[in-house]
Amino acid sequence: MELVTNGSPEAAIVVFQDRNWSGDPRLAAFTVSVDGKKVGQATLGSSLRVPVSPGSHTVRIRQWWYRSPRITVEVSSGSNVKLKADAPTDRGAFAGMVKLIFRPSTALVLESSDVEPDQADANRRLRAALRMRKSLLLDAMLGLIGCVLIVIGLKTRPVLIIVGLVVFIGGTAVGIRGALSAKRESSTRDSS
Repeated sequence: MELVTNGSPEAAIVVFQDRNWSGDPRLAAFTVSVDGKKVGQATLGSSLRVPVSPGSHTVRIRQWWYRSPRITVEVSSGSNVKLKADAPTDRGAFAGMVKLIFRPSTALVLESSDVEPDQADANRRLRAALRMRKSLLLDAMLGLIGCVLIVIGLKTRPVLIIVGLVVFIGGTAVGIRGALSAKRESSTRDSS
């Protein structure tokens, strides 16, 4: 990959992601390679701008052991080529999982895009992911406490079984509420 010198108009490849992610946002980053060299990471809700010389370039993304197929893009002088990085979503959840399991070297999606999300959308999506993560952690913690109370209640006091069930069900309700809230915010953003 040849970086642009000061005398020529700047061309760039911009890789972004704006997908839904319910886990730790740091784990959602895609490592971007241009012409076989790692050039940086496109983190959740952000973009990576890679200055390149005009001409043909090969781009690929990687997340953990999953990769996208290599794609070739033509970058003209003074222009940006925008690429959206994502996990497979076009054929449904089951087909996406099959692809992740049996074809990890081509499981991710990197496609041309005319639109790059604005920073407000990226921040909103990141906040939704963090809320979802907190909700899931609280759900797991309350579920574990509920199970422990149920087990203790089985051996000692039956009233702890009822308390454990209430805590367990309350934790599940918190998790479902958080997931629905994040989904609602995401669908509101996608429809606008």
